[in-house]
Amino acid sequence: MILKSNTFNNNEHIPKKYACDGDDISPALSWGDVPSSCASFVLVMDDPDALEIIGKVFDHWILYNIPASLTSLEENIEKVKEVAGRGTHGLTTRGTFGYIGPCPPSNTKVHKYLFTIYALNVVLDYTRDVEKEELLKDIKDNILQTAQLVGYYSRSDD
Repeated sequence: MILKSNTFNNNEHIPKKYACDGDDISPALSWGDVPSSCASFVLVMDDPDALEIIGKVFDHWILYNIPASLTSLEENIEKVKEVAGRGTHGLTTRGTFGYIGPCPPSNTKVHKYLFTIYALNVVLDYTRDVEKEELLKDIKDNILQTAQLVGYYSRSDD
């Protein structure tokens, strides 16, 4: 499976438009080479470099039950729990729904942001809000394949 964006390449700088210093909107993403038995997707974006600052990985975006028929998400996905035809948002580290753009503290090193898509053989059935740790625990035995896109950002970037 492959995950990519038309706004930045793997291991490159995330444009300011998609960060807290810009418009703070989600980038367009697309994926391919999906297993034929895929029932849904989960997308997670997190910042593992936040561990050094806040003592944990910062979860910027969790979207699950993305329909298996989709192979892309357009730019600026709505920041609501249920995104019509796109899936359901899990809770970010801030306890909110939807995308939170890169926003490392000023005068810190460049942070690495991981966008990971999981192809699942199930559709999830949550009746409550869910955070990343619980979600990943629940899907571990249902992951068919994963793909990752890595982007970098610092507050001094333009």
